[in-house]
Amino acid sequence: LPARRRVAGMTPDEANAAAALQPGETVDARVARLFAGMRDGTLAATGLTRLDLSGCAIDRLPDEIATCASLEFLSLGKNPLRSLPETFHGLVNLRVLFFLGCHFTEVPVVIGRLPRLFMLSFKANKLERVPEGSIPKSVCWLILSDNRLAALPRCVGECVGMRKLLLAGNRLTNEGLPETMQNMRHLELVRLADNRLEKIPEWLLRHPKLAWLALAANPATEPFSAAARRRCLDGSSTDAFDVPEVSWASLNVDPSKPPLGKGASGEVFASRRGGVGGGVAAVKVYKHAAKTSDGRPEDEMAASVLASRTGCDSITRTLARFTREEEEEEGNTSYGLVMEFLDPKTWKVLGGPPSFDSVTRDVYAPGTRRTCLEIVSLARCVAGAGAALHAAGVHHGDLYAHNVLFRPGQPGAQGLFSQGQGPGPAAKLSDFGAAFFYPPGSALGAELERTEVRAFGVLLEEALSQHDGEADEHEGVRVAALAALAARCVGERGGRPT
Repeated sequence: LPARRRVAGMTPDEANAAAALQPGETVDARVARLFAGMRDGTLAATGLTRLDLSGCAIDRLPDEIATCASLEFLSLGKNPLRSLPETFHGLVNLRVLFFLGCHFTEVPVVIGRLPRLFMLSFKANKLERVPEGSIPKSVCWLILSDNRLAALPRCVGECVGMRKLLLAGNRLTNEGLPETMQNMRHLELVRLADNRLEKIPEWLLRHPKLAWLALAANPATEPFSAAARRRCLDGSSTDAFDVPEVSWASLNVDPSKPPLGKGASGEVFASRRGGVGGGVAAVKVYKHAAKTSDGRPEDEMAASVLASRTGCDSITRTLARFTREEEEEEGNTSYGLVMEFLDPKTWKVLGGPPSFDSVTRDVYAPGTRRTCLEIVSLARCVAGAGAALHAAGVHHGDLYAHNVLFRPGQPGAQGLFSQGQGPGPAAKLSDFGAAFFYPPGSALGAELERTEVRAFGVLLEEALSQHDGEADEHEGVRVAALAALAARCVGERGGRPT
C-alpha cells in the first residue's frame, strides 16, 4: 500500500515520463512492464495522460488497457494491430488516437463509443471499410489517408464539428461520399487527392468555411492536369520566364554528400551550378513512382513550372527541370526541379504548421510581432502570388504561413524576379505538393478561387494579430483597411474579393 500510494501521488508529467522507455530498458521489456501495470492496476494508478507505444511490435492489446481512463493521448502506430479489445471504450478521456501504419482492414466499432475523441488517425493502414457508428460524433480531425476505402459511412457526416478531413490516397467515388457530409459546416481543410471522383462535389465548391482543398489525381481534375503538363512542355510566348530542361550532369550534384532534406516524394540536394548565373540552387529529385502527401509529383512539378513562368517575384522560382536516368536500374527514370536558393539566414518560414490545439491554424513563436510595413508587404506579396497562380489556373491548396518564406527589413521593389536582393520585407509562396488545376476564367475556377481567398484571409488575420501597435499606416495602406479586407476574405463566399 505505501508503494501504491507513492505511485498515485505522481503528477501527470511524472507518470508520463515513468511510462516512457527507461535507460537500459529494451522495447520488449518496456511493453511487458506496461502491460503488467495495466493488468494489476498500477499503471492506471499513476494517472498518466500520454502514452506512446508506436513501433513496439504489438499485435494485441490487453483488455485492461481500459483501466487507464486518465489517458488523453495514445499512439499505437507502426504496430501489426488488426483489432482492439471490446473494453477499449473505457478510455473515456481519450482525445487523440493514432494508428499510423497499422494493419487494420476496418475501423473497430468500439472506437465510436469513445465520448471525448477529438483526433483520430488510421493513415496508411489497409482499411477497406469504415462501419457505421465507428467514428464518434466528437471527432473534429480525421485522418484516413492512404488506405483502400471506396466509401464512407453516413456517420462521418454526423461529426458536425469536423474541421480537418484527410482522405487522400483511397478509392473514394462520388457515390461513396454520403450526402450527410454536407452537414459538416465547420470544415476548413479537406484532402481528397488521388481518389476516383468523377465530379467535384457541389457542396465542396460552395462550402462556407473551406479554405484548404486538395483534389489532384482524380478523374474530375485529370483533364486539367494533363493540359497543365502540356503547357509546361510547350511553353508560351506570353510566359514571363522560361523554365528550360537541363541535364542532370550539368547540375554538378555531389553524390557523396547527404541530401539537404527528404520527403515522401523525393530528396533535395545542393547544386553549385544550377542557380541563376551558375550560382547555388536547390535540386529536388522525385522518387520513381512516388506520391506526395496530397497528390502526385507530376502535378507538383507542373504547378511549380507554371507558377514560375508567371514571373511573380513572390513565388519561389523554379529555374529548370531535368530528367535523370538511373544507372543501377535500366528503364528507371526520375524527374526533378532546380529551384532558386534562398539563404536561410535571410529568409525564414513565416509560421509553423498547425498543432493539436490549433487544428487548422498555423502556430508562431511566442511574442512574434510585426510592423505595419512588414504586414503590408506580406499582404501584397502573398496576394500577388495568389493572383498570379489563379490567372494560370493553379489552385495552391495549402496557402499557409508555413509555406511562406519571409524576409523582414525595409520595403523593396515589387515586380519580376529580383533574386531576393532587394532591401526590404518580402514574402515568397512555396510548396506546391497539394496543387491542382482548373480552366482559368471558368465558373469552376471562380468557386475554387473563393475558397483559396479565404485561406489568404486567415493568413492576413494571423499577421494582423501580431501587429506591434506602432505605425498603423504604410504607403497609404492602413491596418484598419487590411483588417476589413481580411474580414471580407473569410466572410460570405459571394462577398470575397478575387
